[in-house]
Amino acid sequence: MTRINTNVASLRGVRSLSRANSLLDTSLARLSTGLKINSGKDNPAGLIASETLRSQVTAIDQSIKNSNRANNVISTADSALGEIGGLLNQIRGLVQEGLNDGALSDAEIEANQLQIDAALSAINRISANTTFAGDKLIDGSQAYRTTLTAADDAKLEDYQISSAVFAGSSTIEIDATISTAATKATLFTDYVSGGLASATTIELAGAKGTDVVFLGATSSLDNIESAFDALADTTGVDVTKTDAVYGTLAVATAGSDNDLTFTDIRSTNDDNAENITQVLQVAIATSASGDTLGVVSSSTSAQLLLTVTLAADNTATATSSASDVAALIAGDAASSDYVSITYEGDGSGLVGDGVVAASVTTGATDAFLTLQSTGFGSDQFVGVNVLTGTLDTTITSVSGSAATRVEGTDVVATINGQVAQGDGLQASLSTTQLEASLSFAEANNTAAETASI
Repeated sequence: MTRINTNVASLRGVRSLSRANSLLDTSLARLSTGLKINSGKDNPAGLIASETLRSQVTAIDQSIKNSNRANNVISTADSALGEIGGLLNQIRGLVQEGLNDGALSDAEIEANQLQIDAALSAINRISANTTFAGDKLIDGSQAYRTTLTAADDAKLEDYQISSAVFAGSSTIEIDATISTAATKATLFTDYVSGGLASATTIELAGAKGTDVVFLGATSSLDNIESAFDALADTTGVDVTKTDAVYGTLAVATAGSDNDLTFTDIRSTNDDNAENITQVLQVAIATSASGDTLGVVSSSTSAQLLLTVTLAADNTATATSSASDVAALIAGDAASSDYVSITYEGDGSGLVGDGVVAASVTTGATDAFLTLQSTGFGSDQFVGVNVLTGTLDTTITSVSGSAATRVEGTDVVATINGQVAQGDGLQASLSTTQLEASLSFAEANNTAAETASI
């Protein structure tokens, strides 16, 4: 009979001893490392969590090191720029001192120039030698490389790309589109017949400052324009005069290339002729046999009459062309001082005689002044404060609402689809992806205008 000899107690003892050794090893490992989890079997879920936290801590530690390194780079560049700023201020002081040529000798001026040259050389050396880890910081090599077409370049007065994030691409396109154009502050003042009614004192104000103008009674628009224009540099207000729009008179006869148009041009002859209300009348006299081409002009305070006699053959048929009449008026001093004349087509057609043209009252639209800020934007303004006397100003147009002060408006634009901050003609955007500013050229300050970089 087969027998199996076993010692159950011994086996139990061995197993208990093995388990005790395993627990002892785990405890010793934890004591020696100070860690609760030394292997995956200790706590699988805890290991996953701890490794995730470990990677986050590692990334945060490295980010802190990166920030510290970036601060060191900025500090290095800032110190160099501080030195350059000091040298530039030194140069400015020396230049300002050099303007006092009456109190400086030639030797002193030459010494100042040598000091300026030395400062400029020092600036160049600092720019070329400021480095961090071998990379030059302020010599321009770290700038973004920008490209734009000639058409887009003409649309922009200036632009600055301060920061950009290149996410998986080596280039970034920046599109700036004007939604609403920027405006200048603008006031208007209309012509007053006979000039100012009385002596007038005006305080003219703009973004650059305020000044006072003293105008005498009967001052014309030309006088007011000259007085305001002399203050443009101190007030920041430009003044322009728009001459009166005078009437035109059309003389039409049968046929082609023979119609004539007479235009009243008396606005160029008299400083106070801004609102002439005389009647212009033109008559073509009936031709007689042997007549020669001529013109007679007569004027009163209420009417200007031109009577043109056409040349005629021996059958009393008119033989003068439209171009002949135009040349006649241009060559007659008594007529050309008052009217100019244009003709239909090439002017070769004969003008019919015996035509009396309908008269026209000229000066229907008076002359006016436009007072406008020199710059664009909400920080620009024009103010007219009448201290004594009378001077009426309006907004929007000569016939607009009465106003004594008006501000400009900033450009409304988008950059890459996002609403930009407007300041005059400049549009700026600052996000985590892009920080840029673009200044549009005045000629391209129109809605729907787009520039790309």
